[in-house]
Amino acid sequence: MPYRTLSCSKAIDVDLTAQQLVATDCDRVLVSSPITTGRAGLRTPTGAFSIFTKEQDVTFFSPWPQGDPNYYDPMPVAYAMEFLDGGYYLHTDPDEPVTAFGPGSEDGEYASHGCVHVPIGVMARLYMWADDGTAVTIHY
Repeated sequence: MPYRTLSCSKAIDVDLTAQQLVATDCDRVLVSSPITTGRAGLRTPTGAFSIFTKEQDVTFFSPWPQGDPNYYDPMPVAYAMEFLDGGYYLHTDPDEPVTAFGPGSEDGEYASHGCVHVPIGVMARLYMWADDGTAVTIHY
């Protein structure tokens, strides 16, 4: 008698249209959360990626000089997981209120510079759960 094999891998799915992140473990939803992604001109890249760097209590510095419209002040980040070279992370944003995440936030005041902002409680859980190599799929 044939049997069904359950896929037992970790995966993070980022839906840019819905501004929603869903993390699955063995095809079961671990967490689902609204997010905020990249603003116009600096949209979050789409594709298949994987986590390759995890950092905790790090400060991000703007690659743009002061005076550039994309410049941002140094940002202390509690949790960050890089998925694409060039500084593309899933990370917390200490200034973004929980009410700012979700549909339309990619065009709002707290839109990122290409990263994926995740609420701190959700990001703390993802940080502890995700391993290097965890799949990240980003799509519309």
